Amino acid sequence: MIETRTPEGRINNIFHGMGTRWVGYTRVYGYFTQLWIGRARLHLFYKGEPSVMMHDHAWPFYTFPLRSYVDKAADQHSSETRIQLVRAFRLHYRPSSYTHKYLGRWAGTFDELGNPNTKPGTVVTLAYRGKLDREWGYWKITGGTRKFYPFKEYLKTIEARWARMKGKK
Repeated sequence: MIETRTPEGRINNIFHGMGTRWVGYTRVYGYFTQLWIGRARLHLFYKGEPSVMMHDHAWPFYTFPLRSYVDKAADQHSSETRIQLVRAFRLHYRPSSYTHKYLGRWAGTFDELGNPNTKPGTVVTLAYRGKLDREWGYWKITGGTRKFYPFKEYLKTIEARWARMKGKK
């Protein structure tokens, strides 16, 4: 087990061995648990992502949700974003460049603008990841621009923010 008392240890523990260990699991900041055997994944999402930014992936993947959920996704070639419903029991392909943020379990309703609403609850997905083909990270999308932050750099800023919040209590 990797040391998890330091910010770097927690960040490294999230992704340690994902490409090299045949069997493993990760727990990510209380909102997500991942179990894997080879390239097959079982994801359990407990709540929406805590990040204010969207992320992409280091590999393409297929996902098969067992419960419908709501996702915020960015157009790959612009800074346009959309809130979308990802339906359960349907196979969805995602390229590694797919930029998104998990928002939560679908409530079964839509708001006045036609966007799907979320509600508390766990969402389980089955996934199969492809081969590593890029560095992954987080994207700040504002005012018609997209800025990339490598994942370790971005996660360190989250750790620093949480440390400051804990100090204020």
